[in-house]
Amino acid sequence: MMSCNAYYANTFRAILNDAIIYQFRKCKGVFVIAALASSFIFGFVHVMFEDFTDPSILPSIILKTVSTGMMGLAFAFLYWKTRNILALAIVHALYDLFPVLPGVYFDADQKLGNYASSGFGNILWYTVQIVCEIFFLINIVVKVVKKTDFKDIRENW
Repeated sequence: MMSCNAYYANTFRAILNDAIIYQFRKCKGVFVIAALASSFIFGFVHVMFEDFTDPSILPSIILKTVSTGMMGLAFAFLYWKTRNILALAIVHALYDLFPVLPGVYFDADQKLGNYASSGFGNILWYTVQIVCEIFFLINIVVKVVKKTDFKDIRENW
């Protein structure tokens, strides 16, 4: 089930990403626009049904959005390099296992698929996740983005 959802999510992101790149391909900053827009939407979709009026879960909502947005940025970079939605869906499905872990270890009342809770465990978990994702994102930029042929993408997509 998770891999199907991850596949559909990445397909949606690929369509959004390709549409932005195609529509604004003559714009010098098209890749920055596409990466930031698709990553922000990717991050926000994960928390859009949470209760934004509850101040006790707001830190979890913000950290989850940042964490997921950072992974969305890495997914965008990998998509530009590989154009392989299935591989990204598999990585996405594995990544989707991580939000389940805080509920298992820190908050027994948290429901599956609920990304926000008032517990300190969620805040700690997302903070650790963000730190790990920073290193992952730096690695992706160094090993993937620097070797991506943006001219080819701009002209042939």
